[in-house]
Amino acid sequence: MKKALSLISGKMINSTVTIYVMDGTYDESLNLVGLSGSGKLRILGYSLGRGSFKSCRIDNNMLRAIEIHNMDIGSGTMYVRENLCYINFYDINFSGTSISMSTSSIMISDCSFSNVTKAISAYPIGGAGGMGYDEVGKIILKDTNTFTNVSTAVSVSGGCMLIQSTLPTLNGAKIVKSEGGMIINPNGTFSEN
Repeated sequence: MKKALSLISGKMINSTVTIYVMDGTYDESLNLVGLSGSGKLRILGYSLGRGSFKSCRIDNNMLRAIEIHNMDIGSGTMYVRENLCYINFYDINFSGTSISMSTSSIMISDCSFSNVTKAISAYPIGGAGGMGYDEVGKIILKDTNTFTNVSTAVSVSGGCMLIQSTLPTLNGAKIVKSEGGMIINPNGTFSEN
């Protein structure tokens, strides 16, 4: 994957660029940093296989969108920071991995999180300046997301917001709203802690 990403590094992306990842375990971390243009980047598990990599850093990108689908991500923290593009995670197994995000917008669909204390943390960095409700950051949980052996599913603070279009399967995990955080759940109720 690093080789494929090196081919687009530093170039304007004005169309859809798709990187297919073959089935297998890749002993590497993805760094999606400083990509720009009017296009989008898609990283997809190829056919019925699922690529697996350690972690990912998605930082300071100005594309239309970044999509990662049908992958396994394990061990470590995925940092999603200061992106001016929408990020979509679909059908990702996050095992032992947490997402730490700020000043970005993320849609999480049909993903599973397991074996981590806090799955998703959203907080501002040094004040406003992103794409959320008050320009700090937002997370959208869509379709079916499952949290297993997780203490805190999502924690939002400081102007970040969580929008739940569908209630996740929490299996005892908590959703936490700290000072300045916001949770919007138009289709049901949740237990706030």
